[in-house]
Amino acid sequence: ILAAAPSGTDMVGTHPLADPTRQFGDGVLRMDPASCRDFPLDPGGPGLLLIGEFVDATRAYCSRGQLTGELARWDELGLEVVGALEMESVALDETTESLAGKAADAVALRGGYSPPYQFVGDPRELSYLDDLNRACEAMDVPLECQHTEFMYLLETSLRPTTGVRIADNAALYKNVAKLLARRHGFMMSFMARWHPQHQGCGAHFNVSLRDRQNGRPLFHDPAGQHGVSDELRWFVGGLQAHLPELMLLLAPNLNSYKRFAPGLFTPLNNTWGIDNKTVAYRVLADAPGTARVEMRLAGADVSPHLGLTAVLAAGRLGLAERREPSAPVSGSGWHLETSPEPAFPLTFEAAIEAFEGSRVAREVLGDTFVEAFAGDRRWQLDRFQQTVTDWELRMFAEGG
Repeated sequence: ILAAAPSGTDMVGTHPLADPTRQFGDGVLRMDPASCRDFPLDPGGPGLLLIGEFVDATRAYCSRGQLTGELARWDELGLEVVGALEMESVALDETTESLAGKAADAVALRGGYSPPYQFVGDPRELSYLDDLNRACEAMDVPLECQHTEFMYLLETSLRPTTGVRIADNAALYKNVAKLLARRHGFMMSFMARWHPQHQGCGAHFNVSLRDRQNGRPLFHDPAGQHGVSDELRWFVGGLQAHLPELMLLLAPNLNSYKRFAPGLFTPLNNTWGIDNKTVAYRVLADAPGTARVEMRLAGADVSPHLGLTAVLAAGRLGLAERREPSAPVSGSGWHLETSPEPAFPLTFEAAIEAFEGSRVAREVLGDTFVEAFAGDRRWQLDRFQQTVTDWELRMFAEGG
């Protein structure tokens, strides 16, 4: 199997390869030999999986190419990126056929992922998870742990690794989790907000840095308050200063913004804190080997490659600028009287506008990518504005 699935811009309405001005020409894809791994789910028996990147003019649109370009900037600084994703998903007792014509509040939920913060004990779900864990192990996508999450969610933590493999592993996990669920007769959904009365599905990016030459962790300083080093503090300052402009990479779909509502355990303010899960950037630095920043903004619908690119670009600028963050939040980050600026654009339209107008986005990703990605998001918005929802029918069917 030759897999280039993590590449591209995850576009729905438009795509650069379907551009008449290019005569609908193909892009040139180069496979990455370092990405080679077994693929145990090939119907004909164990197969081979490779991940590629576009290398001609279409490279400007390639999400994996964008990440490897950002990682090259860290290489020039002599620093290595270490990290892993945590992702939440929800098991739906549905198929693509059964979902047709259903309203969101009628979607059937599989009940094997409750109560929260427990190991899954339902035999039906264990059969699926055993298959998933074996497939991930065979693909060298190691999982740290899996447990139920509030409410009715499955949270999966991937084991830390380095460089582009951080995002590759997350993208492969998502795809295999969905493929195996279909084989078991249900859907594993990574939709950001799948039901009006339930929690959405989030994704957390855990990132740390170390010196490439001697392996020294940069985010821990035993003399710093709470073990926080200058580099970690400046990295967080960069996230605060620049991620609001790049929000569209973390929340890339219209549905993504339905997570940003009170009571949904989603960060709403541009804040950070020490081991605080109510803020956007949770910092842990009490030991060298585990010192990291956990970016908690993204939904599980995020592209791992583009999300990691956004986090690393913002953090890199923070280091270069020696940017100091706001004061860390103690207590609830959801109930602040005032929030640090700049504020997050918490609507789809505002995030599109912020991304289109971002100098940082254009410097990091290039004008071609920014305009194509933002244009495709506007397509989503335009299509939704022309769609009559079931809520509108219930409210306005008689015309007022």
